Amino acid sequence: MFVLGTSAAALSAYLVSSATTPVYEATAKVLVQGRQTPGIPSAGDIQSSQQIAQTYMALVTTRPILEEVAQSLGLPYTPSIRVTSPRTLSEITASNSDPELAARIANTTAQTFIDNFLRRQFSQIAQFQLSLSQYGILE
Repeated sequence: MFVLGTSAAALSAYLVSSATTPVYEATAKVLVQGRQTPGIPSAGDIQSSQQIAQTYMALVTTRPILEEVAQSLGLPYTPSIRVTSPRTLSEITASNSDPELAARIANTTAQTFIDNFLRRQFSQIAQFQLSLSQYGILE
């Protein structure tokens, strides 16, 4: 009787686990650094970089970034990602039943964030240059 019960439990566990679709995770890492004084980084430089990393990584999970990722990859849904930034090395993790797609989602999310960040920076520089030229400071 005991052997029959154990066998039934083992068979049930096998059937449940074989019917479950595996979920794979892929992680892209992004190094975030703030401005640093020349030489050895100070404690203030490190703390500033950590705060900037947390702020930037909060932006990664915004709808515009994730919608752009979905569009870039041709996904019919907005991907779900997890972001951790304990220090200046932040991690963007995507989960999917397809390991290659999980990797593409994580990598595309990181690259999309970086590209958007650079576009915003260049736009701000262009606006600043325009302001300077209007005052005759920059020709």
